[in-house]
Amino acid sequence: MRIRNFYWLGALLSTALGCGAPQTVAPTRTAPTDDSLTARVTSLAQTAKLNGWVLVSQGERVLVSTSIGTTAPTTQAHFAAEQRWTLASITKQILAVLMMQAAERGQVALDQPVRSYLPAFSSANAGTVTVRQLLRHQTGFPNPDDSPKNAVGVPALYSPATPAPDMLAYCGSKVTGPSGGAWSYNNCDYTVAVAVLEQVTGKPWATHIAELNKTLHTSFSDSGERIAGYEGLVSDHGLFDFARYKGAGDLSGRIMDMLAFDRALLAGTLLSAASRAQLWESQAEQGFIALGQWSFPVALSACKREVRIIERRGATGYIGVRNLLVPELDLVVIAFNNRAEVDFGEPWSGQGLTHDLLSAVICKS
Repeated sequence: MRIRNFYWLGALLSTALGCGAPQTVAPTRTAPTDDSLTARVTSLAQTAKLNGWVLVSQGERVLVSTSIGTTAPTTQAHFAAEQRWTLASITKQILAVLMMQAAERGQVALDQPVRSYLPAFSSANAGTVTVRQLLRHQTGFPNPDDSPKNAVGVPALYSPATPAPDMLAYCGSKVTGPSGGAWSYNNCDYTVAVAVLEQVTGKPWATHIAELNKTLHTSFSDSGERIAGYEGLVSDHGLFDFARYKGAGDLSGRIMDMLAFDRALLAGTLLSAASRAQLWESQAEQGFIALGQWSFPVALSACKREVRIIERRGATGYIGVRNLLVPELDLVVIAFNNRAEVDFGEPWSGQGLTHDLLSAVICKS
């Protein structure tokens, strides 16, 4: 079994775009409204052997929302819009937004060390790692993915077959390097981040998600059934205890839940323009990592245009997800897939499914 995770490097866009006045955003249209674009997107996804769902929205208009392929290799059943997907590390994007909301309320300061908020946290780096560095993976904390793996490759810390660990204690164990250096992807960073959020707000993670659901009319959840992923005929169903990914990859949601979150983020409903600019700020020397997502320019040769992309991706087991925002165009592209063999590629590489989907949408005449 290949346990898939988030690794990549992007390119630069130095300025963050402003946003309009806050407004309530609750997209409800699920039927495709652009048949030619739907056909093009479907063709690209089928060529890449994607099985799942692709959604494209610009402003309040849903341009594409389509099921592609089958839910399992042995069935002809298609995906339904109300089915729940593992969001994997898109959970981190949501947590980063909630942390920025706490910062707006004055409950947390991004450049204060973790020990200011979690005095009992045992890491040797707790006094130097800041909240901002948590969200940028610059902590030097140990990586749960390095825990011993079972016969199918699942790290023991995430397997329901092993006793539930104290994840915060694990994250506070021996550090792997100094804080504040080059970013290194690590779920412990967000395990600690969610503990900080809970401490400064006095609310458990589940309450934060419930409040977000009430605001956005969504149904994000850390429990319940999710679409299974497949490598060949082998399913990843039951291989992960998602609760152990708390704040780092535990959430599930429907395709329209993800769209509602994206639309609210673009429209200014969730954060002020200044906070969103901080959320999306990135530097070339740090691989264009922002807070809980990546912000970089993509040059699309098909339309000889460069645009800034805000990307959050995730993978757990054989599920792969992509959440792409194009602020300049008020555009959202979401792709969910449940087959391990699919390669999304890199949008900045000039090829691959993600690049081709963006080109089809942005370069559309």
